[in-house]
Amino acid sequence: MRWAASEEGASLGIDPERIALIGDSAGANLALATCLALRDSGESLVRGAVLAYGCYSPDLDTPSARAYGSGRYFLSVAEIRRYWNDYLPDPAARTNPLAVPVLADLAKLPPLYIAAGEFDPLRDDSFRLRERAKAAGVPTEFRLWKGMVHGAIGLIGWIDAMTPEVDRIAEFLRQITLEPDVVPQSEEVATLR
Repeated sequence: MRWAASEEGASLGIDPERIALIGDSAGANLALATCLALRDSGESLVRGAVLAYGCYSPDLDTPSARAYGSGRYFLSVAEIRRYWNDYLPDPAARTNPLAVPVLADLAKLPPLYIAAGEFDPLRDDSFRLRERAKAAGVPTEFRLWKGMVHGAIGLIGWIDAMTPEVDRIAEFLRQITLEPDVVPQSEEVATLR
């Protein structure tokens, strides 16, 4: 991130005033952790972040994990548990807010676009993050993609309903990078059946 905002990044045409982060699933966790680490270091290198169906907590005792975690909906609770164990084998590390962003103080983060799939075992992670971000005063756009599973962005081209959702993400990115006075803040349910 710092490299992209430096002279080296500028030599490749990267505008350091227009950087945003995008991540899905574990990548959403990493994008959010990057925003937190930059904020904590006093650097404001990113204009915002798109966080799609993220994994923000190893707590798998949630309604969405129980309802959709069998594996019938692409991702299983057993897989998620294994990923957390691979990522943080030391249970003490699971209290670090940079590894488990739902534990972090979210105040003073840049605008966030948070999306969740209706049939995703991680859906409730996005719900919790949305509530915590709103409570911290973070400008947040939230989308619940009805009828979608974990990994839905990868279905663009196969499921026509994803194209307008990806276009909406692009509009969020355009707003935060080109119109800094426009503060995205909305909450909608997108029916994609």
